[in-house]
Amino acid sequence: MTPISTSCSRPERGVFKAGGDLGYHHGGRSLQELIVPVLVVELPTQTKTPASGLVLDVKDVPQRISNRTFRISVTLNGSLFGEGGVVVRPSLVTKDLQVGEAAMALDATFNPTTKCVTVEPGKTAVIMMLLQRDDVKSLRLLIEDAGSGAALYQSPSDVPVDVM
Repeated sequence: MTPISTSCSRPERGVFKAGGDLGYHHGGRSLQELIVPVLVVELPTQTKTPASGLVLDVKDVPQRISNRTFRISVTLNGSLFGEGGVVVRPSLVTKDLQVGEAAMALDATFNPTTKCVTVEPGKTAVIMMLLQRDDVKSLRLLIEDAGSGAALYQSPSDVPVDVM
């Protein structure tokens, strides 16, 4: 008497039933399932320099922020070739994250869409700053030239934030 073999001549691994009586054999993992392409692009940053002869005098920067709104005073000393005002973008930043922006300006032209302020030479503009996030511990005041993105002013140290 010969023993009866319990093994199949063909293994049933990886077979899925499809509509009808058709079977689909997967066959294992493909290269497309094993490799996920990741592309990292790092562009060199350009150093932006402010236009020559353009100096901002910034006053009334608080030593500690305890309110979501505060004011700063900005005076433009010098101008480019005697032209009119200079468009600046004041913002509040922590590390590389913007957490506040200009909300209003007195004695200057304020654009509510771009949050930019046009400062006239020799005039002192009072700019109201609005802190949009209260979960930050410290921040810096940054004023950039809206056209070139060059930093015209940056607070010399971090300003602590204690908003309740």
